[in-house]
Amino acid sequence: MRKLAMVICFVLIGTGNVVSSEINKDNIVSISIFCPKSILVRGELNPIILEIKIKAPYHINANQIRDEYYIPTKIVFSEEKGLKFKNIEFPQPSLKKFDFAQSPLPVFEGTITVSAKVEIPTSLKEQVLVISGNLSYQACDNFSCLAPVDLGFCQKFKIKNKKRA
Repeated sequence: MRKLAMVICFVLIGTGNVVSSEINKDNIVSISIFCPKSILVRGELNPIILEIKIKAPYHINANQIRDEYYIPTKIVFSEEKGLKFKNIEFPQPSLKKFDFAQSPLPVFEGTITVSAKVEIPTSLKEQVLVISGNLSYQACDNFSCLAPVDLGFCQKFKIKNKKRA
């Protein structure tokens, strides 16, 4: 499924359409990726933001879980072309009590933002860069959990050289 999402992503990018959001087949979780700057800079740590929307009444497990029985939320970036991703920071999860758990669980609900930084090598020649990756999560409601999902995402950004002092 991840390969299919990535193929669709690259086909759309190849046709000039910008793909900024991916939605799973159940419309429970969607993810968008954007950059606070208009253009990414080679040789610098560039901030990027992932916005994850979780449809009510669902939640997803936090990235840091207390019990190995639960599946944590993970983001894995594709480090092609020498890209390096650093400082992936999830927000503070909510602690929620559910009938199926003895103690409150750390979860994400609604809309959350995850920040990260991408370092683009100075040797990269392209003027446009595709940042892609995978969001792994398990959606649950107050009564049960769905099967784990791997949701691919990609976005293209313009890049430029670092200004010389």
